[in-house]
Amino acid sequence: MITWKTINKIRMILERKYTRKMTLALRKQFASVVDFTDIVTNPDSVIRSIDMVVIDEPIWDMFKELYSDSGNKFRKLVVKEVKSLEDDLWKEEMINYVNNNLGDDITNITNYTKESIQTALKNTLDESIEEGLSQTEIMKKFRETLTKGKYSRFTKSRALTIVRTETTKATNVASLESAKRFTTATIKKWLPPPIGIARVQERHAILPGLRGQKRMLDQPFLVDGTSMMHPGDPSGGAQNVINCRCAMTYETV
Repeated sequence: MITWKTINKIRMILERKYTRKMTLALRKQFASVVDFTDIVTNPDSVIRSIDMVVIDEPIWDMFKELYSDSGNKFRKLVVKEVKSLEDDLWKEEMINYVNNNLGDDITNITNYTKESIQTALKNTLDESIEEGLSQTEIMKKFRETLTKGKYSRFTKSRALTIVRTETTKATNVASLESAKRFTTATIKKWLPPPIGIARVQERHAILPGLRGQKRMLDQPFLVDGTSMMHPGDPSGGAQNVINCRCAMTYETV
C-alpha cells in the first residue's frame, strides 16, 4: 500500500531539484533587466520598460519540466506495471495540462517579478537622486540592486515557496489522472501527513473529517467547507494550499 512517507520522499527529491531550477528561472527574469541596462542609459526608461523586458518563458519551461517529471514518477507509483514506451506520451499529457491550466499561475508569478523589480528600482532611483549620482552611476547601482544582496536571496526563497506549492499540485494531479486512466480504481482517499512533521501544514492533519475522507474519482472532497478535487487544488484557497503536503490513495469498489 502506498504510504504518505513514500509519497513525501519522492516529493522532497522533486522539491530540491526544482527549487534550484525555479531559482534559475526567476534569476533569468531579473537578468533580462540587467542586460537591458547595458543598452539603455536612462534610468526612467528602464523602469517604464519592465513590462516588455521581463518575459515568462523561463517559468513556462520550468513548469513543463516539473509537471512532466512529477507525472511520470507518480504514474509509476500509482500504476504497478508500467511500460516505458508510455513515458513520452504521458510527458506530453502533463505538458498539455500545464499549457491548458496553468497560464494564470505563470502570469501571476511573472507579474509579481515585474512589480518587485519596479519597486526595487524605484527605491534605488530615489536613493540615488538624493545622493546626487549621475545617470551612469545610477545604472550601475540598478545592476547591483538586481544581482546582489536581498534581491538575490529573494529569488531563492520565493522559488522554494512556488515549488512547494506546485509540487503538491503536480504530484496529486499526476496520481489522480493516472488512477483514472491506467487503473480500475473508483475511489480516492485523502491522505494528510502525520501530526508533528516539520515544515508541514498541520491544519489538514487535525481537521475533523478529512483524514481518510473518500470520494469517487470525479467528485470533490469537502475540506473545511470548501470543495477540492485533490490536495493542492487552488480552488481550496491559500489557507488549504500553502505548505500543504497531503496526498491521495486509491481503492477499487
